[in-house]
Amino acid sequence: MTTGANRSSCDQPRVQLGGRGRHLRAAALAAVLWSVPAQPLVASQDGIPGYSGKQGESCDDFCHAEGQTPLVRFDGPNEVPAGALASFRFAVESDAPAQTVAGLDVAASAGSLAAVTADTRLDVDEITHSSPKTAVEGEASWEFTWRAPSQPGTQTLYGAGLSANSNGSKSGDGTAKTTKTVTVTAAAPVPIACVGDCSADAEVTVDELVTGVNIALGNAALVACPMFDAGQDGEVTVDELVTAVNNALGGCPGPYPIVFSGESNRLNAYDAGAGFDKQTVIERHSVDPNGFDINGQICFLPDGSHRFIAGEDTFQPEPPPAWGLFQLQGAAVGALSATRLGRLVPTYQPGLEGTNNEPYGCGFLSDGRLVTSDLGNQASGDGTGQLIIWFPPLDAPNPRFCKLDIAVATAGGVLVDQSDRVYVASARAAPNTGGPGVYRYTGPFPTSDDAAGNCGQLDSTGAPLADAVQKALFIAADVHIATPSGVARTRDGHFYVTSVFNGVIAEYDGDGHFLRRILEPPAGSTPPTYATGNPFGINLSADGTIYYSDMGLTLDSDGPGPGAGLGSVRRIRFVAGDPLAPETIDSGLSYPDGIGILEELGIRAFSIKRPGSEFRSSALFGMDVSTNSPEPWLTGPLKLVAGLPDSNGIAPLRLAEDVIIGFRVLNGESVCFKLLAAGSQGSLDCDGGSAHDVLVTIDSHGEEPADAPVIQTGLGSDGGPGAATLRVMQATAQQPRDKRLSDCPTADYGPPQPMAYTTRGATGTVINARQDPAPSLTTTGTNFTCDGWSRAGGNPVLVSPLVAEDAPQILVDVVNLLVLMEQ
Repeated sequence: MTTGANRSSCDQPRVQLGGRGRHLRAAALAAVLWSVPAQPLVASQDGIPGYSGKQGESCDDFCHAEGQTPLVRFDGPNEVPAGALASFRFAVESDAPAQTVAGLDVAASAGSLAAVTADTRLDVDEITHSSPKTAVEGEASWEFTWRAPSQPGTQTLYGAGLSANSNGSKSGDGTAKTTKTVTVTAAAPVPIACVGDCSADAEVTVDELVTGVNIALGNAALVACPMFDAGQDGEVTVDELVTAVNNALGGCPGPYPIVFSGESNRLNAYDAGAGFDKQTVIERHSVDPNGFDINGQICFLPDGSHRFIAGEDTFQPEPPPAWGLFQLQGAAVGALSATRLGRLVPTYQPGLEGTNNEPYGCGFLSDGRLVTSDLGNQASGDGTGQLIIWFPPLDAPNPRFCKLDIAVATAGGVLVDQSDRVYVASARAAPNTGGPGVYRYTGPFPTSDDAAGNCGQLDSTGAPLADAVQKALFIAADVHIATPSGVARTRDGHFYVTSVFNGVIAEYDGDGHFLRRILEPPAGSTPPTYATGNPFGINLSADGTIYYSDMGLTLDSDGPGPGAGLGSVRRIRFVAGDPLAPETIDSGLSYPDGIGILEELGIRAFSIKRPGSEFRSSALFGMDVSTNSPEPWLTGPLKLVAGLPDSNGIAPLRLAEDVIIGFRVLNGESVCFKLLAAGSQGSLDCDGGSAHDVLVTIDSHGEEPADAPVIQTGLGSDGGPGAATLRVMQATAQQPRDKRLSDCPTADYGPPQPMAYTTRGATGTVINARQDPAPSLTTTGTNFTCDGWSRAGGNPVLVSPLVAEDAPQILVDVVNLLVLMEQ
């Protein structure tokens, strides 16, 4: 299409910024412009940059004219974190019947624009059309992305659009311009795993140290190695250089994530540190009679217990495939083992391809309910994949469940976001479902497997089915993700989606708009085999690193499919927001599918110390009844394991192993405590504001010799620094004078009672008929953050935890408070 154009003035445009007026139609959003230079000429069909209004010239000065002025607008976020990628649309709308095509020019005051569709292009850092676009119901639109600059501030998007009639001249055409103000906010800091590790290979070299010094002196830009900027304040300090030197001398700090992947019916684990140490944690049953056949996504329970869910189909079809619940033992690759605790067995939908009983995806809601997917018909026919919600306890003999959806076409990976919305990848279209893509399910979800819990229906197998479910296509399959297989969510709310057949990992924003390809095959690759692999399962570590399973597709006489020994496990790391080339963690694998990640802050040890520890008795008005006897205290280390903080800065906390504590009291006898790791559960507030103080209210006078303590957590103020709270079951034994503290491990312990430890202090009241008034118990702990929890030079300052026990066997009707100090 060509239209003649002469220099002329244009009418003041009608501009709409935030949305359509009442007369606007609900068509796709977009943005467009055709630009006209000062001399009469034929307009460019592929757009001309420089007339968005940013440079002071626009279609108000040089343009098509005399026609009706269109409405133009930007649609997109008002705030974007520094350095982040965001998706926008620019739309042109006209209700003039003759104006049938449109174009655009978009510029930005700072940051960088990118064209993401074939009908736009980047020209001199501006977005313009690659060809005139036909309006649909009077509107044309394009999507584009904008990467915000690295520093917070206010930026402007400039846009001009043209609505034209294709008559070969300027007559009857209309133009308009607008701007959009975007606030660039401070980016959420991403922890730097190893300060100074420019190449992200888990070690700091001399050359990297030299780079850091040059950045600090101003001889090199920070972009040369952002990994030196631990404080993420845009500069490299002396302290950061010292940290990098220590990392060079002593190695990068750990622990590193443990990456789990099922392949060829076994479960492998990899240390993500240097060397990628590997261990087969569960061998397939055909090799090890005590093993299990494992497949699918691997999901750890969010309670920090190291229990996990994985597909388990040993001896299928009888018993039928299921999800196995396993307990992981050990803390490092090479010393891991797993015990099966139970099986979660649903019913499956009948299908066309023989058995369709293929468990795959999993995820946990915030209250501990489990969500799983199974594939159903994989290549053709109706969508018979299922989405199921399971109700705790998951280790019950026959865990209860309710089916949320029984018509998912080739159901794949499952993701649960911070709002408990559930996302499921669907790899193909089917007659009874929508198209392929990522589907989002929004609660409330059933709370039980009966009508009272909104699960009052039955499917064709007689299994409980939800009364209703809110399901919507969130990200439709497109040229980037032809066969959506797995989905993961980033810290800033973006989504990564894998597409196994065309070898792509694509990034979408929080609203499901395409941003960029993180992984794509090299140019000239022949499908379906790519040097970068065929990504299927996907998961992220806390620092944003992508871990994915490569199915290793090949093409034979039966068509494309996974090749034996052609699969791999890989990762993609980022520097300054840009993905590095994928690294191979393991290769020569057969059918690797799911990915699971176990990542923790690590272990920190604590113990009793004298002086500074107290054993107070309420019967003696809070007096310290412990003694500095010649025999030293028995102080087994309290090894506390902290998991990774969630989006609210709360990390799960647990006791790594049983602990024995013993000491003498004033009457010469000894007291032994056994803290039980099993079932221990707590939380570590890394950011502050969780108010995890402990309230101890103990009634030690009742019909029985004593009543158990009542311990409540989550009390106190809403603000303030962080805290730790740990609840355990603790048993007590009183030893006669002739026993030594070394006999505590074999003492005759009474029944366990609930105990609570905290760093934020404890308050409470002892209700004791022998005392009036009842004594009050108060200890004050020290607040802290989680920085360096398990690393040398860190300062978690976990001091003054408190434990309370109602212990009449020592002095009648007493409450004993044991205050612990950091090791």
